[in-house]
Amino acid sequence: MKKLVVLALVLAAGVAVWKMRGPGSHDDLAEFRARLDAAERSYQSAGRAAGLSGMDTTAEAASALADVERIEHELKARARTASPEAKVRIDQLLARVSTVESKLR
Repeated sequence: MKKLVVLALVLAAGVAVWKMRGPGSHDDLAEFRARLDAAERSYQSAGRAAGLSGMDTTAEAASALADVERIEHELKARARTASPEAKVRIDQLLARVSTVESKLR
C-alpha cells in the first residue's frame, strides 16, 4: 500500500512539473510581447477609426500608450531580479517598447 501511495505522489509531482515546464508552458516574457502587440494594434485601430469616421478616439490612444508604459515599468522591475539570459530577452523587449512608444507619440 505504501508503494502505491508513493507511486501516486511521484506521478502527481511529475505531471505538475510537466505542466509547468513542458509543452505549452506559460512564458511571462511572451505574455509581455503579446500585450505590447495588442497595445500597438489598439492604437493603430483607434487611428484608423478616427480617420474613417471622424470620431474622437483619444481615449483609446491614451489607453494604448498607458499600456505600453505599464509594460515598460513591469519589464524594468523584472530585469532587476532576472537571470542573465532573461535579461537579454527583457532588453530586447525594452528596445521594442521604445520603438512602439516613438510610434505612438
